[in-house]
Amino acid sequence: MRVEREGGGRLSKNRLEKMRLEYGGLEQSETYKGFSYSFWAFSRQCIAQSLSRLPEPEEVIALQMFNIILTYAGLGQNGESVRRAEDEHLSLVQGVMERAMRKDSLLTELYLQLIKQTTDHPDPNSRVNLRHWALLCLACSVVLPAHRLVRKYLVAHLKRCSSDCVSEEGKYARFAEKCVLKTQGTRRRQWPPSREEILCTINRRPIYARFYFMDGSYHAVEFHPSATARDAVALIRAKLGLRDGALGYAIYEVLGSSERSLVADEKVADVMSKWERYRNASAAQNTQKTPSRKQTHAFLFKKHLFLDAYMDLDDPVEKELLYHQVLHGLRSDRFPVSEKEAVMLSALQAQVELGDCPDHLQDYRQVAAHCLPPRLVPALSSEGVYMHHQSLRGMTPAEAKKAFLNLIRSWPLHRATIFDVMQSFTSNWP
Repeated sequence: MRVEREGGGRLSKNRLEKMRLEYGGLEQSETYKGFSYSFWAFSRQCIAQSLSRLPEPEEVIALQMFNIILTYAGLGQNGESVRRAEDEHLSLVQGVMERAMRKDSLLTELYLQLIKQTTDHPDPNSRVNLRHWALLCLACSVVLPAHRLVRKYLVAHLKRCSSDCVSEEGKYARFAEKCVLKTQGTRRRQWPPSREEILCTINRRPIYARFYFMDGSYHAVEFHPSATARDAVALIRAKLGLRDGALGYAIYEVLGSSERSLVADEKVADVMSKWERYRNASAAQNTQKTPSRKQTHAFLFKKHLFLDAYMDLDDPVEKELLYHQVLHGLRSDRFPVSEKEAVMLSALQAQVELGDCPDHLQDYRQVAAHCLPPRLVPALSSEGVYMHHQSLRGMTPAEAKKAFLNLIRSWPLHRATIFDVMQSFTSNWP
């Protein structure tokens, strides 16, 4: 059965005969609609034609893709040399995936080629077969074919092969089935998989990333390549022990002083792929000119919506998260703090860090630096902080943090975020 693409070129009689000669005569093997069994099964040789109907320019790309698949598995002309260079392998895979993701017709062709190469291999446990299966698993975790018949063909192929409970091929088929289930219905990827994602997926492992918090700590979280920012928030919430009803949190991507909150259905692995592209481009530029200061990307988990209905200061986990987020905002001078408020905040921070007030006056500037912008610390009245600190005697650190947050919540517009903007289209204000 030939999969046709709308608007594709015609399959001429000469081309049909050439394909039949290439893949064997009708009398030598089982055929389906004029195509021999070998046309759809594993092959050690390059194909002479694309498996789907493609115009000439795309057919050239399709043949190149199949040759790369053979090379990756160790069957191409340069297979032996490439086999020793894993880094080159990853570049080949990324190149194939990027080409296929650009056009649905090439994506269809890629799936047909991978299904062909994983069909009836003479040695299911061979390295060559498992490399082909690894590529199929990767494709299933990134993007599924748009062609409805090819999707059905893929599902049937995986179902048949997953029934093998003995060989490694069966394990890969079952893993690919899970990838299909998780990928379908999700937002389409914008970038080919990163090297880290490829290495994890071809070894049937989830990918992972570090998610940082406002206190500087982080958690390494594992997730599927098709996991969205919404999924990541749920995973982190469960890992922290945050209550199920805790809403208003988001994942941010951070680079230097800039940050952006991920859209709920945005795929985390896609963001990681974008970062890899950025690093590679920056590295290439630095080799051509004076190296610039290296900036690294990071994921940050924090509160996105400061609505009263979304905050529960009686939840110790949420209180801790909000406390450190507010501290960061204060140190960054995002709140208009008066002199009196600076004294109160410093006293509460001293109660959190030092406990009950000592009998003698001390320098509170070090404590104040943890909760105030640098411009306010030198002029802070230690006597005023000392007096207020005395009034907090007997308050536990947890109670002091709650009082700290309640003081912040009493300020007008404390939930607002101020952004730097520039109006460039006119000199007049709207």
